[in-house]
Amino acid sequence: MIVNDVVLPAPASMEDLSNAVKKRLRHESVRSLVILKHSIDARKKPQLYEVFTVAVNEDPAVYRAPVHLRETLSGILNADEDPTVLPLCNIKPVVIAGCGPAGLFAALWLLRRRIPVVLLERGGNVDERIEATNRFFTENILDPECNVQFGEGGAGTFSDGKLTTGTHRTVVNDMVLRTFHEFGAPEEILYEAKPHIGTDRLTGIVREMRSEILRLGGIVRFHACLTGIEHAGNTLKAVEIN
Repeated sequence: MIVNDVVLPAPASMEDLSNAVKKRLRHESVRSLVILKHSIDARKKPQLYEVFTVAVNEDPAVYRAPVHLRETLSGILNADEDPTVLPLCNIKPVVIAGCGPAGLFAALWLLRRRIPVVLLERGGNVDERIEATNRFFTENILDPECNVQFGEGGAGTFSDGKLTTGTHRTVVNDMVLRTFHEFGAPEEILYEAKPHIGTDRLTGIVREMRSEILRLGGIVRFHACLTGIEHAGNTLKAVEIN
């Protein structure tokens, strides 16, 4: 059962939320309570209110994403069979230029469908980036290929980790949030109106995503700047890297 618009004065605890749901439903007990959506209503300052949408007395695993998306998302995120026991397709690999968000998610999506991948990144891995960035800020030494802008995770890795979009929640948006949660982001990003990870967590998540890409058979090349492409019609023949 889904209960919408449960409004409580902030800060609200899970006990407060459970009691409010019991009162709304006139139930004596709530076996399980899963938050699907959470936002802050600040229209009556100085009093703030928290607004929840919750799933009640259902299997919590079913509601890791908004209910109306769960069937579609399961088809996107989960391979039909265990990728750890199946070989990659016997085809030429897809070459992905850049180990930013688009590159990481593309590599995961393809590998989970047994499609081989080579991921090229002009900068270093996230640990090298941390060292290079610290050198820049403390010693004013810039590595032009591995810095705040270039390297594993992309430019956003050293922002404050906000996950924002100019559109309403979509299947793709929720796939991104669920993937981040899978690799270590807090569960709150699945339902918060303005989800946030934080740089300290984000670097570790990026590292775990790369580990999964490697585990699934992907190839990751750092310090490999794509400088040329050879193709015939719509077929990629070769890439040139420095």
